[in-house]
Amino acid sequence: MDAVRQEVRQMLDEYFKAVERRDLNGSLSCFAKGDDLTVFENADMYDWDGFVTFVEGFFQQVTEIAIALEQCVVNPVAETVAVATGIFRVTGRTTSGEGLAIRHGYTFVLLKRVDRWLIKHVHESMV
Repeated sequence: MDAVRQEVRQMLDEYFKAVERRDLNGSLSCFAKGDDLTVFENADMYDWDGFVTFVEGFFQQVTEIAIALEQCVVNPVAETVAVATGIFRVTGRTTSGEGLAIRHGYTFVLLKRVDRWLIKHVHESMV
């Protein structure tokens, strides 16, 4: 199961780097597209279409993004299912010039499809 932990952690690093680049397609490619994707962002819940709209809006509101993983624990459930939990900090700058500082706790449920890990469920809350 160490290979699962390593693969999932690498995929999450790729995802967070895509977000830092404000790469819409790159960040969305880390998710399992479909009607059953669920994303909880604080008090809001999104399906695939709602999540795409949310990410587009977020990227339009920021000019700089840096993400630091404070904690990341990957728990393999099976060879093709894993749960990652932890805390990340987002800093940056908004389009209006204001500083951005967000700290979130997260839970990601990931599935391995063919040879790639994809995020199927997200729960993030400010901490």
